[in-house]
Amino acid sequence: MVIRRKDREILDLDKIESIIAGARYMHLGMFDENYPYVVPLHYGYEMKDGKLTFYVHGAKEGHKLDCLRKNDHVFVEIDCRLEKNIG
Repeated sequence: MVIRRKDREILDLDKIESIIAGARYMHLGMFDENYPYVVPLHYGYEMKDGKLTFYVHGAKEGHKLDCLRKNDHVFVEIDCRLEKNIG
């Protein structure tokens, strides 16, 4: 991935974890055939040995899983309120 605004890039894992810990919602973006499919989710996470793992809940069947079974490439966007400049 190429970051266009290097001055806004956050590489410090403590800062990244602080952002994730302070947020409440994640938008999980998937592919639904030729179209994007985005689902808002509550989430948990684990940061272990510099590796970030997200945990989300869901049913054992449904459209979200159908999309993931067809194409497991996803993106996430995390909503957070920034009270001050953290970068």
